Amino acid sequence: MRELHEFLTERELYILEHYPAMTYKAIAAELGVSTERVRQLRMHAERMIREEKRRDLARERARQRVTITIQRREGWLLIRALETYCVDILRRNKKCIQEDPDYAVAEALIAKFRSID
Repeated sequence: MRELHEFLTERELYILEHYPAMTYKAIAAELGVSTERVRQLRMHAERMIREEKRRDLARERARQRVTITIQRREGWLLIRALETYCVDILRRNKKCIQEDPDYAVAEALIAKFRSID
């Protein structure tokens, strides 16, 4: 996870460091804001930390290799879907092939599925 100071403001960091030890009222007096604003800043900081943790978990899951087993009929369905996707790109125009990064990947997957016997 990134360092807290990279995505939280100084006020938010101050509140998180001092909150349970100090009351909202004491923190508000030091920062020159209302107690409600202190509560809002604390809630926002905690939400940002949860979001950062969620992003880290998503990145970690994305790095994991996934192996699945499919039946032959499912493989043919995938080939037809990929071919339909490629034909749809060709119908739009030939220039789309160069611009669409998924076209080459789809073609490679089609070839890979066809080679499996």
